[in-house]
Amino acid sequence: MGADMLITFARVPEVVDVGLLKSRAESISEDSRAWILESFGFDQREEDPVDLLKSAIDEVFVSPSRELADIHLDGKRYLFTGGLSWGDTPTEIFQSLSLIHLVTEGD
Repeated sequence: MGADMLITFARVPEVVDVGLLKSRAESISEDSRAWILESFGFDQREEDPVDLLKSAIDEVFVSPSRELADIHLDGKRYLFTGGLSWGDTPTEIFQSLSLIHLVTEGD
């Protein structure tokens, strides 16, 4: 079997207010909290989905990675990452970027 190509992206605001995104993280729905834990295999007893989302915000926006592509399409800003995967995530930042849409949708 070969590798799979995995790509994830998030539409993000032109100017990012990390404090605003972290406050949005506090108010995500219970469904979103459950999705974070289920999608990424976290243990509900040990992991706080809000803390995971806040860490993702820091990873993507405070300490940006060379693994991110910042692309503007139709006047909107998107961040992309991805690559080949043999069962694991293709980049170190893949999982964090996969969560960012929970606090940037509608921007």
